[in-house]
This record gives sequence, structure tokens and C-alpha cells, in this order.
Amino acid sequence: MSAERIESLLEEFLATGTVPAGATDAEQAELFALQDAALALRASLASVERQAGAAMPAARARFERYIRAAESEARPPAREAIHPPESRRGRSWGGVLAMHRGLTAFGTAALLGSLALVALFVSQALLSDVESASAQVLTPGDYVQVSGVVASATGEGDAQRVTLSSELGDLNVAVSQSTSVVDDQTAQEHGSLHPGDPVLVGGLVGKDRSIVASTLAVTSRRLAPGERVGAKQLHRLEQALDGKVVTLTISSDGKSGQLVLDDGKGNRFLVRISGTAAETLLSNSATALGTRILATLAGEPSGVFSVQIVPESTATPAVGGSPTVGPPSGPFPAGIRPDAGQAPQRPSFVGIRGTIVGREGNVITVETAKGTLQVVLRADTRLLLLESGLARDAVLHGDSPAIGHRVTISGGYDPQTNRVLADVVVLGPRVTR
Repeated sequence: MSAERIESLLEEFLATGTVPAGATDAEQAELFALQDAALALRASLASVERQAGAAMPAARARFERYIRAAESEARPPAREAIHPPESRRGRSWGGVLAMHRGLTAFGTAALLGSLALVALFVSQALLSDVESASAQVLTPGDYVQVSGVVASATGEGDAQRVTLSSELGDLNVAVSQSTSVVDDQTAQEHGSLHPGDPVLVGGLVGKDRSIVASTLAVTSRRLAPGERVGAKQLHRLEQALDGKVVTLTISSDGKSGQLVLDDGKGNRFLVRISGTAAETLLSNSATALGTRILATLAGEPSGVFSVQIVPESTATPAVGGSPTVGPPSGPFPAGIRPDAGQAPQRPSFVGIRGTIVGREGNVITVETAKGTLQVVLRADTRLLLLESGLARDAVLHGDSPAIGHRVTISGGYDPQTNRVLADVVVLGPRVTR
């Protein structure tokens, strides 16, 4: 029984579904065995093709090239001119199976495994591609801090759409009446954004992964858009990873988050962090971006990392000012952000630190080193409470006013009322006197 003979019979069998006339008993037995293998392979191929269809075009093209190459290698070239074009699909599988006439359950499993590896290749290509970086990092409902350069700004007044060129790709940012736009010293009009402006965005991720901005911080400098770099998911570490934070997200319940870490060697890593790690970052500086940290696995579940701030004496100062987030010397003049002058020439969120000494509705009074300030808790303010011992609902609804607790605030500024508008509130332990 030659390979050519069994291949010819198998092609007819697969095409018609009936055993070819003239097939011997031994040939019929082998045809039925090969048919079972063909059905298993076709089922697996359908599954892989569905995954490839859902993948990005580049990954799908690589998958299809792989299949075509496999078919080309398996097809006997001498028979190419004999068969009409319409029989090629059945013949390609017939050729592959007939060339492996001793195919058993083990052999079929091996081929299925090869197809599974192709599917894995497709999915891994998606995870590592630069264009998918924003999809990896931005989860709807999360709070995000991300920086970039304004590529375009459309609309007027309190309804603007800003396209931000960032390391995550081009991001759509919605600017509304509730968005606070600040520069290094004061608040700005919403229409003052121009292409080339370096912008720091704090806000919530929408369903389409656009960002609804709570605060935009800009400077007078002009910059070219930065190069987009793909972020690789960090799963494990043998030693601490040293790098700077370039993007930070926090979940809606404040108990987890993600950050993109630049290791200074051209690599970006997507790092899952605990809520405690997010508190550590935002207690150090109102603007987490630019903070140099060590990421470790100590004390966290597998795949979730804790962070350690590298002392300022050996690190580049974090964007948004020194680790002492509190206000500068002197009173708080109306119209000037209370932390003005901490980080000249760099965009930064407003940041204050102190103790809560009063609360009325959604407005808390914070005693700082140089006086008291009022802070507005907005509807989308993110609360980090792990170190406070307080319940989230109690704080949100005013049942627990948190008076006497240390607090660090990150957000914007309202020059009309001389109040800080909170994006993130990190509540610490109660102060004992």
C-alpha cells in the first residue's frame, strides 16, 4: 500500500464522505483511522481560526502565513499540477495525514499541540504589541495618572476633546466644566491648551478607554511627542526591579492598581500593585509619575508587587515636587495654588498634606504646616483608606468624618473659592496628641 495510493483514496473519501470503490479492507480501515484524526484537526483549526479572527490584523497575518507554510511543506510538489484548484483544501489535509500513515492518538495530540502553540503565539503577540499598550493598562472605571503632549484640542469652553500623544499611544481625553486645569502657579482657562503642551492627566477611564479628566496640569514649555513603547507584563522577580513610574492606575475600590515602570534601559514593565503600594506612592508625592521605586514581591500574592520609594538623595526628583507634599512658606493667597513653586517648569498636580480638623458635607478642612485649607471631595474622588482603618462607605456618606486622621491630597484647584479639588485622598492613621 503506497503513500500515493492512500493519499488519493483519502482525498476522495474526505471530499465525498463515502469509501472509494475498489478500496481493500486494509485500506478502508486506514481511511477510517485517518478520518478521525482529520476531524480532530479540523475542530482544532476552527478554534484557532476564531482566536486569530479576534486578534489584531498583524497577528492574524502571521498565523495565516504559518498555516500556509505548513501546508506548502507538507504537500507533495509533484502532484501540484494533477489536481484541480477546487480540491486543494481537502488535498492539503489529505496530504498531511497520508504522509503520517502511522498517525495514532499520540500523533494526533502532537499536531493538536502544534496548533495550540500557534494560538498561544497569536495571544502573546497581542500582549507585547505597542498598539495594545493602552488596552493593557487602562481598565474602565480605574483612576489614572498619565502624561503626554497635546496633539490636538477641539471644542470650546467647557466641552473639549484633547488628543494626547503618550507612551500608551494616542489617548482621547474629555475636558468638562468639572475639570480643573492648572499650570505651575495658578488655574487656567479650559481653552488655553495648545498642540505641543506637556500635559499631566488625572481622571477616570471610560468604557472606550478614553479618559474623563478631573485635573489637567500643564507648563509653559513645548515638547515633541514621546516615542511609544510597549509594556511587558511583569509576573515574577528574582531581585528588586529599579525604575521610574511613567503611568499609574488605581481600581475603583482602591485596593489594587497597575503601574508602568521604566527601568532606564529602554524597557517598560506593566506591574500589578496592591492598594498599599498605591498609598505609598501617593503619600510620597501628589504626582506619582517620575517617582523612582524598587518593585518587589515581598508580602504580596503571586503576581502582585509592593513598592519601596528610593530616597530623594539618590533619585531624580518626582514630577510634582519634593516628597514633602505640603505647601511652601507663607500664607495661601487667593488665586495661587497652595503648593506653587515646588516643581517649576514641570507639570504637576496640586498636593497638600496635613490633618483633617473639620468636615461639612463634601468639604473637609485640613490643617497644614502653614495654615488651614478646604478640600472638596468630588463625586469621582478616589479614596485610599487601607492605613486609616476606616470603612469606605462611612467616609463617603459622612458617617465617619475622619477628623483627626492624617491625609495627603492630590488634585486640582478652584481659584474662585481658593479650595483644593481632590482627585485622590490618602487617609492615614488617626493622629494621637
